Amino acid sequence: MRQRISNGMSAAPSALALVVMLMAGALFASRAEADCNASKGWFEKYTAATDAQKKGDYAGALSHAKEMLSASTQACEKQTSLTLARTYAYSAHNWAELSSVCETISTSDVMPAKDKTSCLKQISDAQQQLRHLDKALPPLREYVKQTGGTPADWNNLAELELVAGNCPAALSAIDKATGGKNLSEKQLLAQSQCYFKSKDTVKRGPVIETLATRFPKKAYYTDLVALYRIAKIDDRALLNIYRLGYQKDWLTESDDIQLYAKLADASGATNEALRVLDKSVEKKRLTLDDKLKSLEAQEKRAAAEDAAAVAQLDKESQAGKNGDKDVKVGMMYFGLEQYPNAVAALQRGLAADHVQRVARPDDANMALGIALARQKKFPDAEKAFNAAKTDARMTKAAELWLALMK
Repeated sequence: MRQRISNGMSAAPSALALVVMLMAGALFASRAEADCNASKGWFEKYTAATDAQKKGDYAGALSHAKEMLSASTQACEKQTSLTLARTYAYSAHNWAELSSVCETISTSDVMPAKDKTSCLKQISDAQQQLRHLDKALPPLREYVKQTGGTPADWNNLAELELVAGNCPAALSAIDKATGGKNLSEKQLLAQSQCYFKSKDTVKRGPVIETLATRFPKKAYYTDLVALYRIAKIDDRALLNIYRLGYQKDWLTESDDIQLYAKLADASGATNEALRVLDKSVEKKRLTLDDKLKSLEAQEKRAAAEDAAAVAQLDKESQAGKNGDKDVKVGMMYFGLEQYPNAVAALQRGLAADHVQRVARPDDANMALGIALARQKKFPDAEKAFNAAKTDARMTKAAELWLALMK
């Protein structure tokens, strides 16, 4: 005796059609399911499978679905068996069986093309659940080739390509996932890794800058500083980048700390240089050898002289119109952390009738912006940083402060 499966059927066949529609999402085409006379033995196994499914026993349902497949002699029986086996394997979280069933579906001559295609993605997903990433990659490649892929599909492909060491394919997949816009932190890290691998500092630079500004962390700041030092960025720009790192407590490398102190001293902020050395020793980030001890002693003498002389120098600079003197006084106040006085002197030096004598207005604007930001006067600080940004030598430092000053 055979049970007839069709679109207009008796109670049992219509129940089968309902289960398949609900559980498998109409995964087989109507042409294949129409006019099928199922055998009694196959139908008994189908009944056992659906009974197990109703009890929530998906492992048992899967076992019966596999028995259905073994008993199948017609295309419609094979199609229904494979569809249910796929559904039950997924519901049971049996990833190995899901992958196996989908591999059978993808090569079966009785399954609709759309099922074969969707199974490619499920094979990849199942293999990723099993941590078999090498086996997950080929079916996903084929899936996006056939369907065009969603952004999530392309992002998943990028991750698998990266694990496989195929950077060109990973970068291409990231671009397809995002259109080159609004990359996630993970996607940016993948780009950075690939550009580092290929020694492409030109492309890696903007990626590290984006990471440092959108996802501020010590690691990204450290990478950015290393990149800028390799590129031999302007010393005053580097000084202002160091100032940001010190403020965020990201500056921990001895070599960077020493260079920061030297650059701060050269800018006229002698007390800042001394403070950097002393605090870094206190935090055990710097050990003073004989050379550094000598430098620290010099800084202490110079810092004391600045502290004693700055008030008189301020009066003298206010009496004239030499912007260079104003800025020097401003830098001394900056080093002393007397930020209101620093702002007054720097603004005076940058005034229209003073600024002609200022050698580096961009550097003066950076110090002004930092002094304002440290007083939480962020709108005014933003104006100063934007003014500094117009000088190409200071653009990157100013943009970093604009992004991270708060």
